[in-house]
Amino acid sequence: MNVASRFIILVALILTACSAASSEEAQQTATASAPTATPWPSLEAVLTGAPEPSTPIPTPDTGPVLVEQYRVQLQPNVVALFPLQGTIDRPVRVEVIVLSGNVDPAIEINKPGGRRLAFANYSAPGQPEVIGQFQFPSGGFFELGFSTLADAGEIGVSVYQLDPAELEGGGVFASTQQELTGSIEHPATFHTFRIPANRGERFDVVATAIAENLDLLFELYAPDGTYITARDDNLGKNPALWNFMPNVTGEYTLVLSNFDENIGDYSLLVSPSVSAGAIELGRRSEIELVGVPRRSSWLTLSARALDGIEVEVRPVSPRVDIVLQIYDPFGNLIARVNDGAIGDPETLPLLQFPVDGQYQIELITLNETGFVEYLVRGQRQVDIEFGGRIVAGGFGQEGSIEQPGSIYAYVFDGQEGDLIGVDAHAVGRSTVDLAFSLYGPNGEFIVARDNDVGFDPVIDRLELTASGQYAVLLTSVNSTSGDYDIFVTNPTAPATPPPPDDN
Repeated sequence: MNVASRFIILVALILTACSAASSEEAQQTATASAPTATPWPSLEAVLTGAPEPSTPIPTPDTGPVLVEQYRVQLQPNVVALFPLQGTIDRPVRVEVIVLSGNVDPAIEINKPGGRRLAFANYSAPGQPEVIGQFQFPSGGFFELGFSTLADAGEIGVSVYQLDPAELEGGGVFASTQQELTGSIEHPATFHTFRIPANRGERFDVVATAIAENLDLLFELYAPDGTYITARDDNLGKNPALWNFMPNVTGEYTLVLSNFDENIGDYSLLVSPSVSAGAIELGRRSEIELVGVPRRSSWLTLSARALDGIEVEVRPVSPRVDIVLQIYDPFGNLIARVNDGAIGDPETLPLLQFPVDGQYQIELITLNETGFVEYLVRGQRQVDIEFGGRIVAGGFGQEGSIEQPGSIYAYVFDGQEGDLIGVDAHAVGRSTVDLAFSLYGPNGEFIVARDNDVGFDPVIDRLELTASGQYAVLLTSVNSTSGDYDIFVTNPTAPATPPPPDDN
């Protein structure tokens, strides 16, 4: 072998050694930054071996598919969190076994940010734990958490993706008038249902256990996945939600689960809520409010924009605790009165309507069942001294909250892309504590403001997303009253209205 050949071989050996060292260093760096979970070598991997290039990777269409498997070291009262990818049409099963220590494992599935969707901790220390079936309320990444209330130790985690054909319950309602059935066959099972709804159209939801010992509960989520409310044990052990008011049109998600290890069949009924009737202005009327199980009653009222009403509700039965709520035609809660104690009346001195349409007045008792008497008086726009139309970028308006809790409506026109501000503040020696809410051209709630500058609410340079008429509902809080000024500003508009054209 000549000198040139030996030199080439030596260079190749040096390059190979450097490459191996670089690979080892990269591997050590990756291992150091890996999460605390470690692979679980005692169980078969999800996929074993490497398929031939011409052979597609098999994807089973039926049966459970093992998608995650690892070990986790647990310390008492510390939650170890791991990402969990979820899809709407693929439920999961999570199994945990104790590998070492007297661990009492608990499993939880959370939305990003910490809102708990599922939890299981039924077994004794040292025993396996399982979430039998969980259907995701939406697609995306969730948090899978593990903890122990007993000793430290190591657990093994297996996450299976289930075939949709194996679902025991859940589904999509065709309307808000339908009943679906299901069966819970495992402890800690979570079934997901989707309910289409239109804003402003109330509906009821009642889950009924058919199996004798089954204890149900559910949570409701908005179309964007925001948690709304939960129900448990309204009718015995059955959960019920009455007179729910959706303020967004879309598909609402209901997650139904069993409280303990009892299993069995159930039904889930969704139906339109029934109004207690139409309000006749100026006439006193009686209505019964249900305290146990707590269920509101609601009445309807057709109104014109910038007209107003006064509402008085007083108890006839002695132990009624009245709550008065008013919703606009789009399902937005625009007034809530709960100032009095048990047996006291509730009064809304003035509500000025922001738009034309059918409003709803809802009455609730927070205490015992009983009768109340209500009276609604109407006011015409011309008789209301404050509120009305205001020009964005023009002069502001003066006003006065003479009776605490009065609500005035100010409307203005806006164009898509405008930057507007809203400023309401006490004037002179007034100590009124103001707050307001802003609504868009289609009745959508945009933002509420309170105590932005001292006790005054302020919006600064909000970009409008649609053209049309906007509404500001201005009120006082903390039982205050007094004089105020309100301005709607627009940097792109003249500071004052243009002078009149003499031509």
